[in-house]
Amino acid sequence: MTPEEAKQIIETSGLTVAAHNDLPKVQQLLDAQPELVEAMNLLIPKAGDDTPQRAAAHARQIDILRLFIERGVNTDLFMACALGQTSMVDAYLTAHPKEVDAKGAHGIPLMVHANHPEMVELLIKRGADPTLALQQVTWSGRIELMEVALAHGAKADPIETGRRPLHIAAHQGHKAAVELLLKHGADPNSRSKGADWERKNAIALAIMNNHTEVAALLRPLTKFAPQPVRRPGPPRGQFRPRR
Repeated sequence: MTPEEAKQIIETSGLTVAAHNDLPKVQQLLDAQPELVEAMNLLIPKAGDDTPQRAAAHARQIDILRLFIERGVNTDLFMACALGQTSMVDAYLTAHPKEVDAKGAHGIPLMVHANHPEMVELLIKRGADPTLALQQVTWSGRIELMEVALAHGAKADPIETGRRPLHIAAHQGHKAAVELLLKHGADPNSRSKGADWERKNAIALAIMNNHTEVAALLRPLTKFAPQPVRRPGPPRGQFRPRR
């Protein structure tokens, strides 16, 4: 089997889609097509390419990752990061230090795959930027991961980024993460950038996704722009004389 044939087998099987969150489907596919394991081990993905291994890793589907390993799939960097295999990741980054900024499926950074505080700490010690790390781990809302980045000097409110950690936490509805970031000085009135987040503050992003508890937490801290004062006009149908 060539890498090209392996890629075709994977693509037609539907395994990559199932690996995001469907353990029973993954089991069914591996039972029906044992050659999928060989195919997964022959893949040579580029940065940003999606594979079953990378799909399960960035979604932090630990049971699916363990099943892959049980069936004979070789552990790659992203799987090891999600599984908390710090020794393996440390050894790999010692040999390939630039890979601390590696991009997995869909261009998702390695840090986003981290599932344990020890892994976040290792990646930062290996060169990952703490402030960027904070932004990346905030997507999951895991405060134990966020606290590691903050302990290593991450800025809780980096003005140079378009989407600050508080914007992300509010958008995702992570109340505990919002509270942590506010405690560390995040500005609830800062405006985000990009697509449908453009010019929205944290409370607007929370309301946009119907995160009512987060919105209630932010409301007393938010400065709302005053509404323009409108002068009363004449009743409808009444002539307004010229001056």
